[in-house]
Amino acid sequence: MSSLTSFVVIYHEEEVLERCLESVASISDEIIVIHDGPCQDRSLDIARKYTDNVIVAERTGFGEFHRVKAMSLASSEWILQLDADEFLSEEAQKKIPELIKDPKIDGYKLLWKLWDGAKYISNETPHKSVLFRKSKMYYISFPGTEMSSYGKVKSTQLHLEHRPTYNNYTLKVFYSKWIKWIKIHASFMGKSNIEHFNADTATLSAVKEKMTKHIKYSGVFFSPAWFAMSTFKALFKHKYYRNVSGWKVSFLQGLYAFYLCLFIARENK
Repeated sequence: MSSLTSFVVIYHEEEVLERCLESVASISDEIIVIHDGPCQDRSLDIARKYTDNVIVAERTGFGEFHRVKAMSLASSEWILQLDADEFLSEEAQKKIPELIKDPKIDGYKLLWKLWDGAKYISNETPHKSVLFRKSKMYYISFPGTEMSSYGKVKSTQLHLEHRPTYNNYTLKVFYSKWIKWIKIHASFMGKSNIEHFNADTATLSAVKEKMTKHIKYSGVFFSPAWFAMSTFKALFKHKYYRNVSGWKVSFLQGLYAFYLCLFIARENK
């Protein structure tokens, strides 16, 4: 039988955490919860109902910066990574134990529909890389990065439900929440030491080269190009062009790239 470790990095998530952990409790051999900094709500109490592996880490403001630790602590053959406002659909809970028995597949992408606070606004896309065989996977601790594999990865239509308690795709939320992520993202660029899990030299070199290019081509002059490229990438890669809501999400992703370009230039003057 293949074993599974599920982990989640959280920050004051008492409203949604139990739903997340309950969805993986019956299929996980191990659950790891890492809290990003001191906790001021009931999140830790909720987490301890499901696992003794609860860690309070130093505050960073970005869940990605704690994932390497969780992956290193995982003792199972397979690793499933979730965010607190995500949970497995009933079908995914039933099928995942079967998926991880397949010796020919080393990773899976699950369907991750966009949620506007009241309903899903996408149908068949996007997909998120969240389930991997530990011995074949690697991860770069970098904002927005997902787990990857040196082996074969398969996309499925099993649903990783993502239902935050608010609409994440509004200008108000962008300027109150996304902008904080962008500033942390920008401050990370240019760092020589990149934390990672099982990444080889070639992979790390490629990441550093990409960071160098981003720094080189950042600033006021380049920001419109960053906006355009990110917007059109979202529109066509995930087929967001199919409805009005998708265009709105693509615009916000373009806006993220626009500000990231400006902030990177400011950080690396």
